[in-house]
Amino acid sequence: MFDSVSPDIIPLILQNLDRKSLLAAILTERRFAEPGLNQLWRDIDSFQPLVSCLPGDLFIVRPFPGGRLYDLKRPVELSDFRRYRDQYAFRIRTLRVNYAAATMKMTGELLLALHFATSHIPGALFPRLREVRWASPGGSVSSHLPLFLPPTLSSLLFYGPQGPLQETSLHVIAQRVTSLQTLCISSPDANPLFIDKFITKSLQGHNLQKLEMPHASMVTLQHLSTLPQLEAIHLFEQFSLPCTYPPGEPPILPTEDRFPALKALEIRAERLSDFLGIIQFFPPRNCLQSLSVDTDELATFTEIQDVVSTIALHLNPSTFQNLNLVTNTNRDGYNEPLDRTPDELVDISPLFRFGLLRTCRLELPSHDISFSQDHITQMATSWTRMEALILQEAVSTRTPTLDHRGIVELLAGMPALREVCLRFDASRIQGNETPTFTPHGLSSMTICQSPIQSPSRVAQFLAAHCPSLKKLPRAYVEHKYAAPLVMDRWIEVARLLALR
Repeated sequence: MFDSVSPDIIPLILQNLDRKSLLAAILTERRFAEPGLNQLWRDIDSFQPLVSCLPGDLFIVRPFPGGRLYDLKRPVELSDFRRYRDQYAFRIRTLRVNYAAATMKMTGELLLALHFATSHIPGALFPRLREVRWASPGGSVSSHLPLFLPPTLSSLLFYGPQGPLQETSLHVIAQRVTSLQTLCISSPDANPLFIDKFITKSLQGHNLQKLEMPHASMVTLQHLSTLPQLEAIHLFEQFSLPCTYPPGEPPILPTEDRFPALKALEIRAERLSDFLGIIQFFPPRNCLQSLSVDTDELATFTEIQDVVSTIALHLNPSTFQNLNLVTNTNRDGYNEPLDRTPDELVDISPLFRFGLLRTCRLELPSHDISFSQDHITQMATSWTRMEALILQEAVSTRTPTLDHRGIVELLAGMPALREVCLRFDASRIQGNETPTFTPHGLSSMTICQSPIQSPSRVAQFLAAHCPSLKKLPRAYVEHKYAAPLVMDRWIEVARLLALR
């Protein structure tokens, strides 16, 4: 029945089967046996498959709350591994273990015996393993990680070490694995001293391409800047680093080559100012394409303006394409002052030099953005490749200076725009405005508590200028400054246009 199926197609068929169907295919069709076993063993999520292939008289199995504990019953012999080694071990490519939650565990004595029996050869039990995701500390077993990880490993995720024995184990792994391309240290409270030593002393990083870890010191950052293939860095609990120069003073721009291959940088920090020292570390002639910054706290006006200016000074207009800058998005935590400073508007004009921008997301829930006519014109003529423009300001009582005429100018200058989020004054729309450009392809417009008087006229305006519009999200609907009548009017616009 399956004789006419090409051998190249069989793996594609098998990889779409669930485990039960895959087992049935292996048992019923001879041609499916080898590729089926490869698929069955490719990705394992516990040590149960290994233990199941070893002789039953090797263990004593004891119950523990939630599972079984395997202990050593007799001496381990090399012949005990023959079935596992000859038939299955070479098929395993990915090991995903959350050992803290595992229902099957091994004692330290058993793990040590496995070490001795395999002559301490790194990765002896998983010789062709390519990816490991070790998602929890896992007690004593983490200290035996070298037993499972071969030098050819390309991707490693591990939880931060707990104690000097586990640290030693991880340092040994980093020194032995020479082909690592992806590394993730998933513990947010990992010891900074361990990370410094692991990255700068132990890690063989010449092939590293992607790195995720909680934070980087200046020493670690300096080392990372020399890695020839590092393309992406994600720091998810970054602390403040010293600035090379005080913001607002004459800049000190690095001249030496740093981060020769880095294209994406993602940072989460407590405050926006924590991020300045890292950006100042970049020489202007870098190849960064994407920058994402997310902070826990609301940013001050000065912090936002300093970061915008620093980004403009240190990133390269010839390569930079995506900016994501999000300060605390809990808008209920922001209270509009009784007496506001009217000229405290964030100036984003330094960013207009980045003519290759495709995405610009600025979520600033405590501040307003300056939209002078000059800024609108510069934005429309500079960001001609823009695909997603998300400028979320404070939800406030201030009437936005941007109106529907500014929206038209932006749409005319950004033909590739598909998603926009802007607070603008729609109260003066007449509905009979004639488009000055071909029908625009904009598909989503978030209106952000934009003032509105006539839903029917606004609907006519949008139908004429944005016939491809499919979504009209209404951000901040539950916010305390959101006027119910304004929201009702925008809901009516969506109904008239049959939008979501």
